Amino acid sequence: MTDGATTAYGRHEANGPLTSGKVVAAVDQAVAASGVLRRRASSYRCTLGGTGDAALLDALVAVRTCLVAGDVDDDLLRARARLAQELAAVDAHDAEVRAAVRDGIRSALEELREAPTTWTLVEQAVRAVCEACGFTRSLVSAVRNARWVPLVVHTREDLDPKAATFRTFVSSTAPIPLVTMLGETEMVRRRTALRFVNPLEDRRTFKPIIVAAGSPGYAAAPVVVGHRTLGFVHVDRVGQDLVMTEDDRVAVGSFAGGLGWLFDRTASQVSLHTRAQELERAMGRARVALTLGLDQEGEPPAEEAGPDDERTTSDAVAAHSRTRLTAREREVLDLVAQGATDRGAAERLTLSEETVRSHLRSVRRKLQVSSRGAAVARYRALQDLP
Repeated sequence: MTDGATTAYGRHEANGPLTSGKVVAAVDQAVAASGVLRRRASSYRCTLGGTGDAALLDALVAVRTCLVAGDVDDDLLRARARLAQELAAVDAHDAEVRAAVRDGIRSALEELREAPTTWTLVEQAVRAVCEACGFTRSLVSAVRNARWVPLVVHTREDLDPKAATFRTFVSSTAPIPLVTMLGETEMVRRRTALRFVNPLEDRRTFKPIIVAAGSPGYAAAPVVVGHRTLGFVHVDRVGQDLVMTEDDRVAVGSFAGGLGWLFDRTASQVSLHTRAQELERAMGRARVALTLGLDQEGEPPAEEAGPDDERTTSDAVAAHSRTRLTAREREVLDLVAQGATDRGAAERLTLSEETVRSHLRSVRRKLQVSSRGAAVARYRALQDLP
């Protein structure tokens, strides 16, 4: 927050010593500006501590300077009380906003559980994170072959002057290489959320997308499933005249973490549904064969093998593989199917994380799948096989 109070402190040496009268006037200006900012920030679920309270903290330093110098009168003491009251109001505001954002994220993720497909999940997520946290704009992207691929954007048209320009950019831009210095590359490597306060000056940002978005600052977080970064969630507060805070970084990180879990869950459910349909088709063919009976040679009627026959054969192979899973491998897979992370499974079974990962690699090999989610889906489907 910039105001006359901060400017006055910076000029006081040129205009003479800092007096109690100057400090009282500056305090009143800082408190009034903070009240206006606090009310606006409340409507956008934005905290102020560490950014928006800078002028108040400057005023507090000036008051203490006068007190130490002995330049004290009743007006200064009353100004100090008003300042303390406003600082307490900022703290209360921040606590209320953090609670509202936590509740908003929890509710948003609960609603996203109903998404029938992973693509629907992505389409709904961009709006959900803005509504939960008060952001103006959000972008969900994928990570494919060491490239950052923007997918879906949501923005508030009433606040975003570049809404149409940015949507066009997202729909037409080529995949962005994840080069070494890029912030998104750092997110892939560290799997942590980042905040960019001055993106045009920050060497970690991809300048074409910053220019197209007109973003004064943003936060972003990776969407991680297992040990793999599948994409990013980017958010900003364009048009709000508010600074992206550390709380915003934490909030988008929390949302992206839940989104990763939901993505894995939805993908597993879709895979399980697909397997169930395949089993139903196989059972239907068996019923037809029983109805038609045997041919004159005493053999089942001949028919060409198709894709469904190959899937049935795959089921039989996988069912055989299931019988070869060790008791410990089944325990690990049961916990993973319930949503446990490698660390969570390791703690439950009193194993190391590396041992859990070794069991999961063995499970994927035996079940003839290449991913964690596919292993869970195959295992669930096989539990219903004879």
